[in-house]
Amino acid sequence: MSKKTFKVGDQVVLIADFMGPNDKLQYINYAAIEDNYCTVVELLPGSPETSVKVKWGVQDYWHSQDTFDASKLMHRKEFEQKYSKLETAYKEVEAQVKDKLKEAGKLIKESNKMAKKLGLESLNEMYDAIDPLYQAMDACGWRTSSFSC
Repeated sequence: MSKKTFKVGDQVVLIADFMGPNDKLQYINYAAIEDNYCTVVELLPGSPETSVKVKWGVQDYWHSQDTFDASKLMHRKEFEQKYSKLETAYKEVEAQVKDKLKEAGKLIKESNKMAKKLGLESLNEMYDAIDPLYQAMDACGWRTSSFSC
């Protein structure tokens, strides 16, 4: 990350919660952005980066001020511009994924009907047939102990 310069009074965002692989900013659809807003109250000399003391914008924290390395902060306007673009891209892909998974859901329901025609209670009883689904879900990070209950 490039070195950042701040001054007392700057509106900043703690970006640690929004960093993905390779220290790239990423959209987090469940994050409360406002919880990460703060105001610079003091610049502390540090090495190799400047340490920045901030006052949180949210009043319900047990402490009202914290000190961070400047690399963990971003000017609020810059963050909002970048984050808005990430959110737009996320929403576009989310709509496409939703359509694909809607199709997949229909196929799973059709497969379940076929299993029931054989007298099975559900598709879950066709272990070998549903293995590709389990493998695909596993490869995509789907982890739940109750998936096959």
